Amino acid sequence: MNSSQVSIGPAALEHVVCALCGRNDDERVIEGRDLRRKVPGRFRIVRCRHCGLAYVNPRPTRATIGCYYPAGYTPHRSGPPTLFEDLYYRLFRRLPAPPGARVLDVACGGGKYLLHLRGRGYRVTGIEPDLRTAERLEREQGLEVIAGTLPEAPVPDGVFDVVTFWWVLEHTHDPLENLRAARRALRPGGLVLVSVQNFASLERLIFGAYWHHLDLPGHLYHFEAGTLRTMLRHAGLAPVRTRQDLLEKDLLPSLAHRLGLKNGLDGPLAMLAGLPFDLVTFLARRSGLVTVYARRD
Repeated sequence: MNSSQVSIGPAALEHVVCALCGRNDDERVIEGRDLRRKVPGRFRIVRCRHCGLAYVNPRPTRATIGCYYPAGYTPHRSGPPTLFEDLYYRLFRRLPAPPGARVLDVACGGGKYLLHLRGRGYRVTGIEPDLRTAERLEREQGLEVIAGTLPEAPVPDGVFDVVTFWWVLEHTHDPLENLRAARRALRPGGLVLVSVQNFASLERLIFGAYWHHLDLPGHLYHFEAGTLRTMLRHAGLAPVRTRQDLLEKDLLPSLAHRLGLKNGLDGPLAMLAGLPFDLVTFLARRSGLVTVYARRD
């Protein structure tokens, strides 16, 4: 991807062209700051005038993005899934493949989803960019975890039945490269599952720069169902199903950001309290989370 670097704020930033169509013609949509970790700096989300993809521009480079993932980053917390997490996985991360299928979970974090799948009879492998987390999962949980990013890690070609990206693709510097790498890892007929925050959601339209799922600047890309399907096609994958998720996990956290509350209201009780509004957005097909299933021919 073409880029030019500048130094702004706590980390070096780079200007980039659209990762989907390669054009350098965008317009500003939102400007905001890091509301979760309070790292200084303001960031601009732009939309490509040609294909509609939204992304942070300029953005932190690969070398400096770690400034926004401090020690104790929540997704890296390991251990068996809680009863609530296990129920959530059963309801919203069910795989369209029988037990015994081989699954690759990209950016597996603390490995809770891998442990859930292993307990249900799947053969699981994880990819995790954080070396210490990957080593800990292998040592303490006996999981097969490859350290690195999917395009660069030594992942065998054509062996997996399912590759999953659960709230991961938006963090990558080159999402198209990641999807192409996922296609290589799949056997013919295998599936990629990609779940992302929906930039076309009702909550984003209501809360703007205070939308919980904006998560600047860690979320480098901001997909809608249409732009995600187009990117999957560009990667050589055929979308077969698009799912609006019911539990969005963003109404009360977004409200907390808007009111400047120290408590982010980000937890199971807050998620359940927002369920009536989630149901409205689900029925209107404006959910905060969207998942696309795509097949390798």
